[in-house]
Amino acid sequence: ISFTTSLAIMVLSGTKNQKYIEKVKKSIEYLKSIQNKDGGFGYYKDSRSDLSATEQVTLGLDSGYEFLKLNKKDEVWIKLNSYLKENQNVDGGFGYTKEYNRNSYGSMTLAGLICQMITQMDLSSVPVKNTLNWISQNYALEKNPKADSEKHYPYYLNKLATGLHLSGLDSITDDKGNVHFWYKEIVEKLLKEQKPDGTWEAKWYEPILCTEFYIMILQLKQLEEKVIDIF
Repeated sequence: ISFTTSLAIMVLSGTKNQKYIEKVKKSIEYLKSIQNKDGGFGYYKDSRSDLSATEQVTLGLDSGYEFLKLNKKDEVWIKLNSYLKENQNVDGGFGYTKEYNRNSYGSMTLAGLICQMITQMDLSSVPVKNTLNWISQNYALEKNPKADSEKHYPYYLNKLATGLHLSGLDSITDDKGNVHFWYKEIVEKLLKEQKPDGTWEAKWYEPILCTEFYIMILQLKQLEEKVIDIF
């Protein structure tokens, strides 16, 4: 299954332990074997491509390639780039699949940005400029913009932080011309909402999953001393 295999690659690669080289190699080869003809990935072999599964696999492959010191120039990356370009909407955003929930919305547009950054698209390229423009025009911290449900809000906030972190941008300007230092804003929001036991809660999410998404955000950058003192 693409999600769990990708997660396993990230965990094993993150240890930097050379005894896992063969396991990571085999896992990468498995993911390559289930890549669809359109360049995307589904949740399992022969399932339709969707951007959520594709982003997870892209993260896994990226970790594995870094661990094995491989260049991201082979066919799997070429096909991934084609998938991203084919599935980007005219407004610059991304939806879930071509067939279902195609309209652009926050979490999937950020997943698109993450994939663009990992597949080494340049910030000056037209596709990335269009993605960042969509994110700027729809910047929000309290909701998953343009989504038809609040169900995936913690996932969205995680992707917002991850995507903008990978882009290297310290700030983003919204549709009203307001400049947002996004990481500071997100961290302040998370600290205000954290429960006394250290966890977070959100509708539709188990506390452990919600907390995992938010801890990942806090690990993206080194926190200022005054922020660390709050913990």
